[in-house]
Amino acid sequence: MGGLSLSSTGQPVVFGRSREVETMENSLRDSTSGGILIEGDRGSGKTFLASFLHGRRGGAELWLRGDRIFRSVDFGALGLFVDLDRDPDDLLHRVVSMLTEERSTPVVYVDDAHDVDRRTLGVLSQLANDGDLKIVATRSRDRSGCEHPFDDLVADHVLEHVALSPLDPDSYAEMVEHYLGGIVSRGVLDIVEFHSGRVPGKIVELIGYTSRAKRFYNRQGVWVLDGRDVDYDERARDMTRIDLEGYPKQLRDALELVVLAGEVDVELMLAADLGEAADALVAAGEIDLIHRGRRMYVAMENHKSETIRYTVPDGRSRRMYDFVLAGGASPSSEWALMLRMDWALGCGAKIEVQKLIEAARVAARIGEWQRALRMLVEVPTDHMDAVELCDLGRLYCEVNQAALGFDVLAQAVQKACCADLVVEAFVVWIYQDFYRNSPTLTLERFRDALDRVEVLAEEGLGHGIEHDAPSLAEAHCNGLDVSTARDIIDYLGTRSLLVGASDQRFLIQASRDDRLPESLRILLTVALAVRKLEKGRTVEALDLLDRESGRNYTVGTASMILSMVRADALTIAGDAERAKRILSDLPSNDIAYLAARSGPSDLVWARVHTHDGALPEATRSAHAAVEGLEHWNLAAFLAIAIAEAAYMSIVGGNVAVAADYEARFDELPARGPFIGYRRAEIMVLVAKGLRTGDAVWVEKLQQLLTEVMSEDQFGLAALIRLMLFRHFDVVEPEEMCLLAGRGTGDEFRLLGQLGAALRESDSAALLDIAEARDRSLPDLAALCRSLARAAVDGEDARTDKRRDSGLKLTVRERQISNLIIAGRTNAEIAAEIGVRVRTVEGHTYRLYQKLGVTRREQVAEALGRTQATR
Repeated sequence: MGGLSLSSTGQPVVFGRSREVETMENSLRDSTSGGILIEGDRGSGKTFLASFLHGRRGGAELWLRGDRIFRSVDFGALGLFVDLDRDPDDLLHRVVSMLTEERSTPVVYVDDAHDVDRRTLGVLSQLANDGDLKIVATRSRDRSGCEHPFDDLVADHVLEHVALSPLDPDSYAEMVEHYLGGIVSRGVLDIVEFHSGRVPGKIVELIGYTSRAKRFYNRQGVWVLDGRDVDYDERARDMTRIDLEGYPKQLRDALELVVLAGEVDVELMLAADLGEAADALVAAGEIDLIHRGRRMYVAMENHKSETIRYTVPDGRSRRMYDFVLAGGASPSSEWALMLRMDWALGCGAKIEVQKLIEAARVAARIGEWQRALRMLVEVPTDHMDAVELCDLGRLYCEVNQAALGFDVLAQAVQKACCADLVVEAFVVWIYQDFYRNSPTLTLERFRDALDRVEVLAEEGLGHGIEHDAPSLAEAHCNGLDVSTARDIIDYLGTRSLLVGASDQRFLIQASRDDRLPESLRILLTVALAVRKLEKGRTVEALDLLDRESGRNYTVGTASMILSMVRADALTIAGDAERAKRILSDLPSNDIAYLAARSGPSDLVWARVHTHDGALPEATRSAHAAVEGLEHWNLAAFLAIAIAEAAYMSIVGGNVAVAADYEARFDELPARGPFIGYRRAEIMVLVAKGLRTGDAVWVEKLQQLLTEVMSEDQFGLAALIRLMLFRHFDVVEPEEMCLLAGRGTGDEFRLLGQLGAALRESDSAALLDIAEARDRSLPDLAALCRSLARAAVDGEDARTDKRRDSGLKLTVRERQISNLIIAGRTNAEIAAEIGVRVRTVEGHTYRLYQKLGVTRREQVAEALGRTQATR
């Protein structure tokens, strides 16, 4: 629906096109302009923007619509307004009279101008050029290079020109949320963006199909992606298929051949008489031309390429496959080899089982999880060795079929001939089975497997594997000894949480062992980096994470966790822009990968939104993170996600929701490799303190502060100090200054600024802090203003001044506060003042922070105290 919809009040809402609408309106006001040409691809919103403007101007102005049937008829577009069968000698005169009969300069809307007949276009162009009327025209982009309607008027600056591009990410997210209703998880946003390209019309079609077919899950008001729904692409492919039908035959043949094969040598394309068409596709940005030992055309991966692979008829696909196979040249990359195997599987060509397994392992390695699974399910597990079984078991777990994955991993462990493989299967198990529910995998089974591997090694059997380096590499083993493997399994399998000093030594020692499986090395590095963040060594943590991210790792859950923790560390350091780039960089558009990544990325987006001051968005992302993580069984992030959601809920005034999250946190298992568990404890204590008003929670925070200080966990101490100051009126300038010098990052900088300003009773410095933090931390900004006024009046900064005359509410905040007191809901307020619900939520959040309240019923009392103080 072209970025346009109806609000709850029935008024049209345009998403992400406000600048274009302003340009359109200005072109009609400008006496020197002949109007505007709106150009865009199918679904970009051309017609809706024109109709939006038409409606705003009263809806009575002339509207013409292009039609392919009447394109060959002179003045066919005007057939409804002029009798074309009357005397042809005065037809032109009658057309001009009809178009210009108004006294003021008329405005004519020409929708789909590319389908309007030449005579009508000619008259309209001449009249616009002479200033006798204004035109609002829409037309589709055409890649043929021919001249198009009104090009001359644009070139002569008679018409303004607007080219519609895809929606910006924020407008896109707002549009999806509007149409689905409720909170939308990052996984849903990612998959819809991949298939729609953020084109409004395609977004609406996809969302409509999704809603009818119930393709997304609604969990506690959050829409999450079902990453196992491999048929979701069907509607998206239908839309892309329509686009492909507009290609000339030669272009389409060339595109299909390159996409199916992954890469095709230039000589082979010439032999197929498709060289010229392929060059045209390169020029249009549809495929690449590269030199990798030989010149070749290479496919570009997008939803269009997947459409081709699924929709080319089998017979035609098989003929193309045989043609490429007869060409003789083998693929030059693993990626192209993987596509070639998938192509063979789809068109019924003969495939060697081992080559199919190898191609599936490549697919799994680059994040094409569902493609890999589609290949491997063709191979009976009794034909697989231990390494291949381990890959398949891990793949099932990646796509959220953990029970099946554990069964396959149990077979891998049973066949394991080296300690590396046992540890690799163990790592998958501990991160996927937090509750230890699997009947096929237990700690004892891994220990028994290591005993068996040790016996085989002592007997010199090892299933025929020698223990020299080449033999180990061939068997995909790194030479990990059984003793080290036992230590790792005993340590990680029996410890409740990795938070003690001895855990730190274990993490450092183990993370440096290159013999450990890739996934374990990544997760140990992540745990070590989190420890450094807890100690306030942000720079060291980032160096460690950056180094590890530079390795060429498999696209899997472990590497995804690494990138998310790295983005989070950047946000803590104050570099939110780098964090956004990491979050926006998708190594795979596989539906299962996007579902797995959804919860962790929403968690980090919540932190980024908070840093940017987008507090309602941060709250929604926190809620989405919890539901996404639980849906995809990614429990490692669950503790901190639930804690963040509890905190964001209570500061936003959602008391019942906060209490629910607190209960969910208390029900988490007492063991497992949670990421950021100590920080989560702090956030839950703060949430409970704010919700209940009970001093016991503040006492617990102060006890925890003493504990983490004794353990040199200054990052956690900085967080507690800030929370005590922001929410519980604990003002201790000397301690703030002392702690500020113990670490690096934004929280330490803020502590140093606050401590110095409070110690010196420096009102100007406090006001500077308030101004700098007004958007991201409105409660702290309001408190600083109150303390600044107290400093001017010579009052003690250690008394609660958050509700004195330093409080400044905006006009909109006062309006909303009065409506809250009157008992209106956020939706009712939005309708009454003519804004969106999300806007009301943002104002309400800031209002609560400034007043120091957490519930709607507290607003009246807090405002009364403020007025009394004055």
